Amino acid sequence: MNLTEYLHEINKANKIKWSHSKATDFALSALLGELGSLATAYKKQVRDGDVYTSFKTDLKEELGDLLWYSCILGERIGFKLKQWPMQDATEEKEFDLIYKISKLVNSLVNAKDELQYSIENKTKTHLTDKIERIITLVCKIAILNELSIDNIASENVTKVLGYWIKHKDIPAYQFDKKFPNYEQLPRKFQIDFIPVDDSTVLVSTNGVIIGDRLTDNAHEPDGYKFHDVFHIANAATLGWSPVFRRMLKLKRKSDPKTDEIEDGARAAIIEEAIVSAIYDYGRDDLLKDSERVSLELIKRIQSYIKGYEAQDLEPWEWEHCILSAFRVFREINKAKCGSIVGDADKRTITLQKLEPGKQEYYCLLPI
Repeated sequence: MNLTEYLHEINKANKIKWSHSKATDFALSALLGELGSLATAYKKQVRDGDVYTSFKTDLKEELGDLLWYSCILGERIGFKLKQWPMQDATEEKEFDLIYKISKLVNSLVNAKDELQYSIENKTKTHLTDKIERIITLVCKIAILNELSIDNIASENVTKVLGYWIKHKDIPAYQFDKKFPNYEQLPRKFQIDFIPVDDSTVLVSTNGVIIGDRLTDNAHEPDGYKFHDVFHIANAATLGWSPVFRRMLKLKRKSDPKTDEIEDGARAAIIEEAIVSAIYDYGRDDLLKDSERVSLELIKRIQSYIKGYEAQDLEPWEWEHCILSAFRVFREINKAKCGSIVGDADKRTITLQKLEPGKQEYYCLLPI
């Protein structure tokens, strides 16, 4: 991806409100933060050596993020770059390049008032030279590590657009579309949560109890007995849930390899680990007033599912899933029971009241 293409793409996802009184502080803090992350990657590489096996991957990401904010800021104040500045870097030392970037960023901080005027009025300034030099140094670090700046830019765009640009009107992916109907997750479904007593619930669908009676499994009640909401959300908003598939007895046994790998015990354990990580992330307030989810959490989730069919799910899909799950989790915790309706074609889950008589009926059944 060349510079012109990169600038076009990053403007699609630029959420910086330049008219905001803190816009300059945000831009400078972003540069400082990304430079710090870059320095941290090098620190870990020196400290851990070959044990730090993800160095090149992390380096590409940190260079991409530094590139992002440099270009966003440069565009605002009128920099003139038309292509990536590819210069000889054979005589350079990587830490020296980082120190040079640090000096340039600090010089921008020291010229904050001038920078702020240029940002607010979208006027050109000599400070663009400093931005261009930062981008040049980023390119040199890439060259020294035999990394393609085109690839760094492309992967950065994929990551950022995947997080910021949402397509919730697109149906959830159907991973089992080529399998028989009796091995497919339902695209529309209703799952009932029926309280047995103050601490125990049953889960059922279509008049059939699925799974065991559930409790919080904790010393203090916290509503975790309703945690299957997260698996249901995975199925309804992502089209993926080995655990929910197992609960509904819809494993893809017609293909032994898929049954073993995608629908097997390991995949289910991975999903449980993902749900546990999500729950721990939002435990304090259950994301009551949140409209975003940490990209770090999503990256962690993506590392769990690498190599599985769900590995290409976009960050925005995970964010939508997590926020939807917590919304319904909060609602059912308050109601203590209810029917969750999932619609994978609309990527939605909603909580409805239990139909009259359902609780009494299920509580009479032997488990």
